[in-house]
Amino acid sequence: MAAVAGPAVALSLVAAACGGSSSTGSSAGAGSAKGGGVTVDGVHWPRWGKDIKLNVWTFGGEPGTGLSIKAFEKAYPDIKIHYSDVGGGTAEYAKLATVIHAGAGAPDVALVEYDALPQFVSAKGLVNQEPYVGKWMSLVPAWVRAEVTFNGGVYDFPAGGGTMGLFSNQKLLSKYGLAIPKTYAQFASEAATLHKDDPKVAMTYFPINDGGYIQALWMQAGAVPFTMSSSGTWTIDLDQPKIERVTSYWVNLVRKGLIPVYSDYTPTWEHAISAGTFATFLGASWEPGYGIAPYVKNGSQSFVVTDMPQWSSSGTPIDANWGGSGYVVTKQTKYPEAASLFAAFMDLGTVKQAMADGGSPPLVNNVDTYKEFKTGGKVKDFNQPNLNIVFNRLQKYVSTSFHFSPWYTELGADLEVQLEAAVSGKQTAAQALSKTQSEIASFARTQGYTVNTK
Repeated sequence: MAAVAGPAVALSLVAAACGGSSSTGSSAGAGSAKGGGVTVDGVHWPRWGKDIKLNVWTFGGEPGTGLSIKAFEKAYPDIKIHYSDVGGGTAEYAKLATVIHAGAGAPDVALVEYDALPQFVSAKGLVNQEPYVGKWMSLVPAWVRAEVTFNGGVYDFPAGGGTMGLFSNQKLLSKYGLAIPKTYAQFASEAATLHKDDPKVAMTYFPINDGGYIQALWMQAGAVPFTMSSSGTWTIDLDQPKIERVTSYWVNLVRKGLIPVYSDYTPTWEHAISAGTFATFLGASWEPGYGIAPYVKNGSQSFVVTDMPQWSSSGTPIDANWGGSGYVVTKQTKYPEAASLFAAFMDLGTVKQAMADGGSPPLVNNVDTYKEFKTGGKVKDFNQPNLNIVFNRLQKYVSTSFHFSPWYTELGADLEVQLEAAVSGKQTAAQALSKTQSEIASFARTQGYTVNTK
């Protein structure tokens, strides 16, 4: 699940943007090259000929379950990696913002989630990796290229994603004679039928506390709530019809009493998952191991993952991404090329390993050409086999038009307040969005951003 950075982080980053860069430029190796010149997972990695050390900040332990760094150092024995687990996303981003603002103390490379990336891009604290590894960006899915590219620059080489699907409890649906819904119209109809038959269970829940989840719903509808111009000006557009349609849909399901509001990833939510309260829920590719297996006894659940319901019954399906991260290179590095090679290797050089780990398939377009693709993808204590195949198919439909904003945490907090008033009948969903837009724009301007609204 995506972690986020707080308002104080955004403030220090804008200040950093005004202070200039401390980049020392490229230091490509010369002389006797020991590293590179090898082909790993179908990518030919260039030579590097200088003994250096790269400092990497991450969270959740060593990247790639302890194997990715070893694989990189095998390919590049002259580049030693020193990694530090600096805490969960929020903790890491606060530290990263501080050292960017200070102009010293930043790592060469840091793991940054896509929803947190815009604040660091706006701060001008990151290296544009395009000159070093841009030639390989065509190897990764279009949706993630869109999320990490700003005005032609690549600022976060993708390492993982959170393609979404519909998780359906087959036993519960069968008990009440319901089918896995193909459209949101069918979803609402079945929610009404289920509620009438048994008010103690629900078709799903609505997590008004989770701004990342809600933005993923907007993404699936093709909405573009935030854009950044080449000058750094941000445009906020939460009043657009696509966002209003999605938000009104979920608010109305709650107001009609057809689904409940739950704060996800809380003890109450965990109990509801364990008790089989929900017939379906929308979740990401990390959900089997993170949001189901820990709470539902192995063998007792019957969840399957299929496509998200669609807003239209015709045309190409549209999907969304919730979560995921990649590696950024800071402008304080002395070795932007080597650091960019490491960032790219964490995705392109660890394809076979990632497929064996299960969950999200590796972010490479040709993943289904590997034999490991058909044999991996099993998540412990989750019954559905080979999730690689499921989520690789779904990620081909993820919207390519979405960007997050530099005010991810503030947006989530404002949305929760305004949606609480909407689901309780005190205002409409449109009014909730309009107020949220006004609050976010005001907040952004106090942080030093130039902002336009539509």
